[in-house]
Amino acid sequence: MGLIEKRLIKQGQETWVPEAQKELQELTGSGQVYEVAWDGFNADEAALNNVRFQGLRRINAAFRVVCSDELGKEAVKEQIRTVAVHNADDPAKKAMTLKDGVFTLVAAFGKGDVGYYTDNEILNWIQRAL
Repeated sequence: MGLIEKRLIKQGQETWVPEAQKELQELTGSGQVYEVAWDGFNADEAALNNVRFQGLRRINAAFRVVCSDELGKEAVKEQIRTVAVHNADDPAKKAMTLKDGVFTLVAAFGKGDVGYYTDNEILNWIQRAL
């Protein structure tokens, strides 16, 4: 991992994730936390540059719609405690899961449009999972 990646991870840990987590908690009305698996981003500058906007912001955009009413907020509060974000090296490894209170999104953030999910894909998946 080079200096650029170290700086981006530090910025993510100190700024991007806390901001996204605060917004998520405001949207859901409860205490969900973000967990980003930074070790999967170590040597991927492109992925680090994309995780903020193509990951955290898109996830929050999906939750904004899911939690637009009390039914959605209640479903999220009951079933999601943690939002985990992982980077993959191949778009074929993209996945979303919800297990034991953890919504996990795996995307290949450094691989362009084919590597990550749209807001609507995340929204539709979450709504079906709840």
